Amino acid sequence: MGFLKFIGHDVQKQGEQQSADNPPVPSPKVYVAKPTAPEPLPKKKKRQRGGIGDFFNIDIYNVFNYKPKAVGGDASKYALSLEKTELSSFNHVDIILHSGGSYDLHFTGNTETISKDMTDFVDYCAGALGPDFMQKKTFSENDARDMPLGAFSRIWYGRMRIENVHYTLSLTLYNIQPAK
Repeated sequence: MGFLKFIGHDVQKQGEQQSADNPPVPSPKVYVAKPTAPEPLPKKKKRQRGGIGDFFNIDIYNVFNYKPKAVGGDASKYALSLEKTELSSFNHVDIILHSGGSYDLHFTGNTETISKDMTDFVDYCAGALGPDFMQKKTFSENDARDMPLGAFSRIWYGRMRIENVHYTLSLTLYNIQPAK
């Protein structure tokens, strides 16, 4: 008969004569999928740093939205295991609630190295808060050398403390005022 079976449609062979026995059959539209590369993942946008809170995955001004657990029956101490590592260094935070409603956040993580996120944070704090109490400014080669020795620290009294003592890196943010 001169017809081919193609995707469930009868298609007339090319060059065949049309006749009463062989009426023209409309050809189905055939779409050929061109191989394409997978779409690239979107590049992570560099965050504009409007404040210290912008460095964290969690909302440090609404930390109780994450339902931390009371520690030891004391209504002023809470603990929270973090779903995402903060500043590529911290997987746990303790919260100390003050009577006036403000609180301290004490982040901890076991590490002998300091991440790029953490050095960026130190540099931001030095720019925003000025030198620490030892007049240290941005993260330096000396800081990188001190880190694996457990001798790294930065302290801005009343604001924050970052230190690596006994190979436990910690960051404490003091007197966080909750969002209203």
